[in-house]
Amino acid sequence: MPFGNSTECSCRECGQTFFHAKKLSEHIKTVHKTNSLSYVIKHEHGGVRPMCLHCGGETRFESLTRGFKKYCLQCRKVAESHGGKTVLRCKKCHPSIFNLRSAPADYAISMGFADTETLTRSVISPFELGVWVPSSKLAIECSDLCWHNKKNDNVFDTHRHRQKYDACSKEGIRLLQFFSDEWIEKNEICRSITDNALGLTATKLNARDCEFVVLDPKTSRQFLEENHISGATPAKRHTGLVHPKHGLVSIMTLRTPIQKKWGHVTELARSCSRLHFSVRGGTSRLTHHARSWAHGCGYDGILSYADLRFGDGKVYEKCGFTYMTDNKTNYWYTNGVKRFNRFVYRARDGMSEREVAEINQVRPIYGCGNAIYLMKF
Repeated sequence: MPFGNSTECSCRECGQTFFHAKKLSEHIKTVHKTNSLSYVIKHEHGGVRPMCLHCGGETRFESLTRGFKKYCLQCRKVAESHGGKTVLRCKKCHPSIFNLRSAPADYAISMGFADTETLTRSVISPFELGVWVPSSKLAIECSDLCWHNKKNDNVFDTHRHRQKYDACSKEGIRLLQFFSDEWIEKNEICRSITDNALGLTATKLNARDCEFVVLDPKTSRQFLEENHISGATPAKRHTGLVHPKHGLVSIMTLRTPIQKKWGHVTELARSCSRLHFSVRGGTSRLTHHARSWAHGCGYDGILSYADLRFGDGKVYEKCGFTYMTDNKTNYWYTNGVKRFNRFVYRARDGMSEREVAEINQVRPIYGCGNAIYLMKF
């Protein structure tokens, strides 16, 4: 905090000077009708409450002069050396980078792919692949967020994941790119995606054997949180396919897009199947109903973004979408353990997005972009 041990401090709201933090606290409470916690969040952290630098959970607020604790009570502070700097991490809930990077390889080997290689540069030299399964033409990367939480903005960091994607695509290799928070917190979803890429999906169904249903938002949200790697997001239309034996097995939601340059269209917000299930023709059938609904609501088309970390989006072309373009990179912010949507740190109160991020001690972490598909009516 800027006050430190100084006896003099000024109100950030009106500029009045006080010679004791207690007087300032009383002032902001009676004059500005706010408390010390809200005052510190607004003026010291850009309006966003700071989170634990280790686990991303809430930290304890101490006082107007001391601000927030850097770490929550549940986190044990264990120092490990990473890339020339010290990172505080919890041994219990955050495995070492060695175990994390080898985890996808261990899983592939456990599923019978004995030819799996790790940390190889012989496939798309000079780039390194964390996991390489030759028999399936599949590569897997699991990037530890702690490596990205450093002040090192350069072209290599910004485009590295995209460059690996392009190099793999050129060689006909499918590349899955996970972040450490996904592999740790949504491990079963990551394994389901990996199984599908390895051709090991446990249960295969046909869309024609399922019933089309319109879902309520609560059911939709629960299904997405359990089965989609990005979780749920607000949407206007929630639909799914219900199998007589297995219940709800596939889902698709639609929302109003943020980008307006594609015209008066609705956006395919989320689409996924139940973990370890494959519903043949499921996306096509749900898209057919989405088109009918969108046309009836007066929309001119449907927009969709395919995250290139997990696939190339070709399934949309089979459903009637047209490939338009792709943004070469997309990004989030990270504190070294968790990722946050970039809109959390958007520009505000005269500060740029970069300044808001720096105040909250988070750094950008980049993906490999999204392919943009559009279906015009």
